Amino acid sequence: MTWVRPTWLRHLTLAHYLVAPERLQALLPAGLQLETRRLPNGRVTGYVSVVLLEDALLALPGPLPRFGPYVQFNLRTYVSQDGRRGVYFLCSHVSSPVAAHLVWNWLGVPFDAAPLRLSISLASARTLGGPSRLPPLPPPSPGLAGAAGTGTAATSQQYLAFEGRPARSLRRAISSELLLAGVPTQSPPVPVPGFSSLAETIDALGHPQWGFFDRNGHTYAYSVYHPPFVPWTWTNVTARVKALEQLQLVGPQPPQEANQDPQGDREKVTTTDLVGLGQPVSVFYVPELYFVIQLPPRRI
Repeated sequence: MTWVRPTWLRHLTLAHYLVAPERLQALLPAGLQLETRRLPNGRVTGYVSVVLLEDALLALPGPLPRFGPYVQFNLRTYVSQDGRRGVYFLCSHVSSPVAAHLVWNWLGVPFDAAPLRLSISLASARTLGGPSRLPPLPPPSPGLAGAAGTGTAATSQQYLAFEGRPARSLRRAISSELLLAGVPTQSPPVPVPGFSSLAETIDALGHPQWGFFDRNGHTYAYSVYHPPFVPWTWTNVTARVKALEQLQLVGPQPPQEANQDPQGDREKVTTTDLVGLGQPVSVFYVPELYFVIQLPPRRI
């Protein structure tokens, strides 16, 4: 049976890191080819994205109840398989234990339950406090689904913080401890090194059409769809993601706050220095996005 699961993703945030290809290749199952780019200095790099969002709804087939909203944290890298471009999930954590249990047992997708939270506060307050659940968004404007700015839950006057604490039990033993915080602003993201334009970057890192994951030594795939989007970015970024350090993809670094324009800060650092850096080279932000997954996953 094939069924389609539509949902709305809110506060979709993708923080991009440059990672040495040999470190990523060692984490991939056979059959997946790592996507790489050559930097201006000649060095080849792979890419990892920390993806954080609020999923508005989990709807499974049959008489099961629906769940949502819940916070989700994915760590993904970019791969291809027989001409299909997609992402390979190094880990997937959700804040709902019920959602994690159902998705794992009904669909075989390795979701782990973890204490994740999204907080929203006034940017001027510069605090990480705030409600642990978001207020509901108004219905999206017709014809604008997926475009940055269609929702009103986040503006340049709000400070967003995704927080994750260590979980007591994780199937894949990858840490859920993280802090990613900043102020969404209606400005284009900082270009990611290795791409010739922002449009090419968005297509490669924002619009993959396949998701791959490993379960019990076997690789599975499913297809996804969402409308094209033009992301905003974050300023005043604070980032610390323990899973990146645990997998030795970046060096251990304390949280750092970028008080100046990210583009200006990046001009002081060479592309060689950015490979393995413990801070993201760019952050994409989409207030809300219509998202469709075709399930169940297929073994490849």
